[in-house]
Amino acid sequence: MSHNDDNAARSARRHRPAILAILVALAAAALALLFLSPWKTHEDAVQPAGAVAEGPATSDAPVVSPEGAAPTPQNP
Repeated sequence: MSHNDDNAARSARRHRPAILAILVALAAAALALLFLSPWKTHEDAVQPAGAVAEGPATSDAPVVSPEGAAPTPQNP
């Protein structure tokens, strides 16, 4: 173990690079969080009232067909 000096000015001077490196790392982490996280606005998250969801249907219910035609079952 090293000898503990009571010289606060020398200790502060010797720790300055380490403190600066910690601050730079925190700033880099904040920038990474800001630019790499998926941001969604309220408009992106809410679908309009008559919107149809994209993708295949997952239900086994028959597909609604035009009036007068028999319903056709979905094929998964």
